[in-house]
Amino acid sequence: MPLHLPLASIHSGRGPLVIACHGVTDTASALGDLIYRLHDRYHVVALDTLGHGLSREATPEECREPLPAALRALSESVELLVAEYGPAVGIGHSMGGGLITRLAADHPQWFVGVVGEDPAWLSAERAQQYQENLPDSVAYHQQVRQNPAQTLATNYQEFPSWPQRDRCGWLDGKLAVDLTYLAAGNVGYPDWQLWATNLRIPTLIITGDAPGVVIGRAGVEQIHALNNPQIETVVIPEAPHCVRRHNPEEFHRILDEFLARVHP
Repeated sequence: MPLHLPLASIHSGRGPLVIACHGVTDTASALGDLIYRLHDRYHVVALDTLGHGLSREATPEECREPLPAALRALSESVELLVAEYGPAVGIGHSMGGGLITRLAADHPQWFVGVVGEDPAWLSAERAQQYQENLPDSVAYHQQVRQNPAQTLATNYQEFPSWPQRDRCGWLDGKLAVDLTYLAAGNVGYPDWQLWATNLRIPTLIITGDAPGVVIGRAGVEQIHALNNPQIETVVIPEAPHCVRRHNPEEFHRILDEFLARVHP
């Protein structure tokens, strides 16, 4: 039986451990295509972050510092998983990418590698934009709850190439996210350069160069300036913030090469 973890989780497959973390307002089920592509070779555990999916809501105290609270909850779950199944590769998108890379910097003994899909390694300007856009973000998620069917239909229209396995999970994330947690607005790390230097395990950052990406080509230059030989970067041309859904084949080709090297 799967372990009882502090965070809600999806377990699939057998083999070396892979831990997957979603972005803000997504869920573990929104990682359906990634789980499907990896479960024949790996034991994939996808986690619902604190305040998301089927995980518990954040307490009022946690909402005052939501990202540290999410990191603590993730740390408790990962520690249990690694104790049971051995060291993992962590994979995270956006906020999940920020959380899993920060955890790998703090606890390298738990990981053999880590992958950030356009992780929330934020510039000060981007962090400020998130704060300014909070009222609109909360209002959008309230609207989604009024008409989820229309929201899903719009998603099909706007993103026709997305993997079908991710769509219902994407919608579920919008319906289930704790709006109080979302309104707190702390979803990434403006201080990432201070601790990314300390990453001592193989680290892969995959980003795109379309408008709206977090890392992009400018961020890749900043990463290279850290002179940390453990961090490698890949830019997929024309990919937006959710790289894996825009170009699944190229994303998974790159990911598979990394996994084969660090977690065979």
